[in-house]
Amino acid sequence: MLEMSEKLSYEVLGSGNPLVLLHAYALDHTEWLDIARILKSDFTLILPDIRGHGRSPSPAGLYSMQELAGDIIALLDHLKIDKAAIAGHSMGGYVALSIAKYFPDRVLGLALVASHASTDSPEKRATRLADIKRVKEIEPQELLSEMPANLCEDLKVQQFCRDRISQMDRNGLMGVLFAMAEREDSSEFLKTFDLPLGIIAGMRDRFITLDISRKMAEDFQPEIYVEIENSGHMPMLENPEAVAEALANLFMM
Repeated sequence: MLEMSEKLSYEVLGSGNPLVLLHAYALDHTEWLDIARILKSDFTLILPDIRGHGRSPSPAGLYSMQELAGDIIALLDHLKIDKAAIAGHSMGGYVALSIAKYFPDRVLGLALVASHASTDSPEKRATRLADIKRVKEIEPQELLSEMPANLCEDLKVQQFCRDRISQMDRNGLMGVLFAMAEREDSSEFLKTFDLPLGIIAGMRDRFITLDISRKMAEDFQPEIYVEIENSGHMPMLENPEAVAEALANLFMM
């Protein structure tokens, strides 16, 4: 049985069909607030802080994607929401995929925003596991110091990310690093996914490059594939109108 014990901090905005927005590694739900303000007349937006992030608990120990997915399902149960569309950004996309795989009867559709379905390369997995050991000796903010500049070119967005990273603690960082390093490949699952699927890519993304996103669009044949102009890895902050339009078009089909 999957663990669903962590009570998450969250925000709910708007009214309409439920749409869960899951944030990226080392950030929090506030990355989605611009999108929520645009979509709140059409959707009930559920914005949680994933375990180990923001104001949610950071229990000691190593997490799994199944546990992080279970936390979101427990939140939906708390809110008495039977089914919801799920959009996940970067690491949030990995959690969204786990929700769709392990709780398929709770999902109305899926959007991956600057995210992908594959496991880590052996080199990337080794780096994450090494970072778990490193963060026992150094502060999380030191480990993540170069991250904001790589996320995008917008200096205001970089500062936004730096402010969120400053909230990360050691337990949360180690827990989610392990969950990402050990996550399953979801490529075969997405090939058979029969609900609305969207892939949203930043045209300047250094992490999930256009080659990766275009290959996913070819392999998985999503209902919507959108490349966001003037955007790196943070399209919901760099070009929120375009991301909101893509999500609305996908989940109001």
